[in-house]
Amino acid sequence: METIEAWNARADVRGARLADSDMGAENRRIAPFGPCPGVEFVTLEGIVQPFPLHFHDFWTIGQMVQGNRRMTCRGEVHDLGPEDFVLFGPGEVHGCKPMNDTPLVYRSIVVPVELFAQAYGESLGLAPAEAATLTCRFAPVVVRDVVLSACMARLYAFASDDVAHDALEEEEALWAFLARVATYCEGAPDA
Repeated sequence: METIEAWNARADVRGARLADSDMGAENRRIAPFGPCPGVEFVTLEGIVQPFPLHFHDFWTIGQMVQGNRRMTCRGEVHDLGPEDFVLFGPGEVHGCKPMNDTPLVYRSIVVPVELFAQAYGESLGLAPAEAATLTCRFAPVVVRDVVLSACMARLYAFASDDVAHDALEEEEALWAFLARVATYCEGAPDA
């Protein structure tokens, strides 16, 4: 399987990303979340290219903001639109392609394996040592959730704001987000 990085580097892919010449250049941003090493915000704007089957070695919680995509994951096909969340665990093979000419606007938060295990363990009432031994996966790969959407918006507000914020407030917002996401793991208690 070709890695997403190798596929993106191909000349035929680099030249075929924009919906039209008036739209301007696509925008891809990756920003670290200061208080929590390894947590990153990934934002894609103006993307029309497909993404081949690939996987990541971290947890990904992504939200469609604009555009429509047909995604394949776990042998199932999902049609995605604005407000849909995609939930991928480490090693979860997925890919997508555009469904129309509307450019993709997508934002996601990637979380290291150890940190997500800790959050999931806390949702189960486990001590950190017990949480470190857990294995889990998201039961659904696509959800719509207004609470999760509000948590995502709050975190992205911290990331896009140039004003210094209290690190504890930022960390609490991340834990609220992860606690909500953990409810979508198989066997997780309801929120």
